[in-house]
Amino acid sequence: MSTPDVVIVGGGIGGLSAAFALSRIGLQVRVLEQAKEFGEVGAGIQLAPNCTRILDDYGLLEEAKARGVVPERMVMRDAVDGSDLTSLDLRDLERKYGFPYLVIHRSDLHGLFLEACREAGVELLTEQRVAAYSHEGDTATATTEAGTVHEAAVVIAADGLHSVARKRFIDDQPVNSAYVAYRGTVPIAEAGRPVDLSEVVVYVGPRCHFVHYGLRGGDLLNQVAVFESPKALAGLEDWGTPDELDTAFAGTCDAVQQGLPHMWRDKWWRMYDRDPITTWVDGRIALLGDAAHPPLQYLAQGAIMAIEDGWVLAGHVKRLLGDDGAVDWAGALAAYEAVRPEHCRRVVLTARAWGELWHLDGVEREQRNVLLRAREADDYSFTDWIYGPTARFPEDEPAMFEPIPLVSAHRDLVHDVPRPAAYCDDMCELDAVPDAEQVWCVGAVVLDAQGRAFLQRRGPDRSLFPGCWDLVAGHVEPGETLREALAREITEETGWSLQRVVRDLGVVVYTGNDGVRRHEVSYVVEVGGDLTDPKLEWDKHTEYAWFGRAELPRILQNSPPFDQLLHDTVARALQP
Repeated sequence: MSTPDVVIVGGGIGGLSAAFALSRIGLQVRVLEQAKEFGEVGAGIQLAPNCTRILDDYGLLEEAKARGVVPERMVMRDAVDGSDLTSLDLRDLERKYGFPYLVIHRSDLHGLFLEACREAGVELLTEQRVAAYSHEGDTATATTEAGTVHEAAVVIAADGLHSVARKRFIDDQPVNSAYVAYRGTVPIAEAGRPVDLSEVVVYVGPRCHFVHYGLRGGDLLNQVAVFESPKALAGLEDWGTPDELDTAFAGTCDAVQQGLPHMWRDKWWRMYDRDPITTWVDGRIALLGDAAHPPLQYLAQGAIMAIEDGWVLAGHVKRLLGDDGAVDWAGALAAYEAVRPEHCRRVVLTARAWGELWHLDGVEREQRNVLLRAREADDYSFTDWIYGPTARFPEDEPAMFEPIPLVSAHRDLVHDVPRPAAYCDDMCELDAVPDAEQVWCVGAVVLDAQGRAFLQRRGPDRSLFPGCWDLVAGHVEPGETLREALAREITEETGWSLQRVVRDLGVVVYTGNDGVRRHEVSYVVEVGGDLTDPKLEWDKHTEYAWFGRAELPRILQNSPPFDQLLHDTVARALQP
């Protein structure tokens, strides 16, 4: 084999798009794919204007539009009640940014780049599992498990989330989000319900969300169901299973429920990202795509960032390409590394925060909904930083948006999950007296030196949730503040004394087996007293135990709804 200018490891969307971009400027490019054939696993993918702008530059946009769907509206709805929260007019979005918002099947986008690479003369090799990288002087190599050495002026590692090349830069591991995705793509005729294919829809709910949109000219309906796995939070190996899917979406609206039967139940995708890194170049070896910046999917920018990487790198290579055909690779790679890591850092971290926003519960969910409903339809302040032209130089990177604190939501509008009448958004709420017309409870999570939570089992004769594990908890008496009730319950149930409230775990609203609707606010607390000798009220409780992450599944043995409610509260308390 002749020596190419560039070897790219990884034949996914990022690797192929970079290969095409570099071949367009006259470079000889070889792509190494570990599988027996080039292909893409998955379903739908969303392409925002920052990507379709690049497809247009490549001369591929019209074909991409022909293979996909150009929707007219993106709408976010509440997964619990189905109400609209906010939307984007995608026709106006195209007018603003100059390029459309497109949805397409991943395999169709991958096939588009594969065809373009073949036409451009890119060398495409399969069954090339790369095990090692090296560089010396003005060359770099990628060596396969079979011992084949591929040499070039530059080796680009587009080898994904579990990148071998990344280990040259940092000894890290993928970050487990504890969320899992189920997908289901069906012919629109088999959807079983009317679906407006002019919309991209996301239903956001407590620890879950559901997405649907059309593909392949409207012939297919793509659906994605994502949820937090209690088994993952508990540290179990077998997590994200179909039984958890059903439980996670049990409280969602009819529109979501109607889509769940179409989910593929024989496979699911656990969701990981990695912490951002700033060094992507080691001599003549460079990271690209998920090898450098795997994100969670909430901004729909994972594949887009990989496509941008290749476009930016190719732009600098073209700028530094001499008349004799020689490339100033040191300059091109330095310019690439000067701009892309910071942009991708922003996307990775914002995607994490966006996911947290989607999955809020209780008062925070209502605050989020109020703020989203207040957004003006033509307000693009939250998309300008990401949908505008891709920066090739650091000075061209746009400013980030200004986050809006949840607590700025007008309290008169946050009504579905009320707080005490004197509620405010810091620890002074402890001195509030709840509305006497509502039933309020307080719960205390006490942690020991090993970070385990104290729970006690309710007696079998208790009228409310008999035999269930419970926090140190009880009702707020008339005229009592939350702080007073918390201190009293801790002393009455354990003999310990409240020393400090560490943090608020939020409010849950539930109806018990006695038919009473309760609002319970829980806190992580520090107490005084001997943690090895709690003075239980033995006429009310039968035993106590300390629960770490490994013990969390035991809580799910409680009767509903106290199984999931208590499990999630304790899981939040155990998070650092």
